[in-house]
Amino acid sequence: MSEDILIFGLGGRERYALAVSQIREIVKLGALNQVPGASAHMLGLARVRDQYIPVIDTKAILFRQPRGAQPDLAVVLDEREPIALAVLEVSQVMKATRPLDSQASSHGSFVEGIIQDEDGLIQKLSADDILAVFRCNATAPAGGVQHAA
Repeated sequence: MSEDILIFGLGGRERYALAVSQIREIVKLGALNQVPGASAHMLGLARVRDQYIPVIDTKAILFRQPRGAQPDLAVVLDEREPIALAVLEVSQVMKATRPLDSQASSHGSFVEGIIQDEDGLIQKLSADDILAVFRCNATAPAGGVQHAA
């Protein structure tokens, strides 16, 4: 299986990827507009060509940690209603020609495969799974997400 992937970083040495087919564009973030009562995973709204797009704190969703440095870039996903993932750096687009290691039991819940290149490992993320967590938290009541016992 061969697909084009976008390689990006969230701060640190780890590298992550998303399928290019899921991406609409990469934008430079300016000042974000805060949204009262929004999910803790939402950094704010970015204005992109006369449209306001929610920007997700990618690092907070993936690692359940508050963000470190303010992200400079966002990857806008090609959804019916655009939504952006905040990233610190975008390094390249590459063709993943080797099969992805997809043994789900050895990966985190957002990782759909591992790719190895000359610089090390790249974790290919599932945009759908990240968005599902964000949407779940965005619609949760003020007390947080309720889990069944």
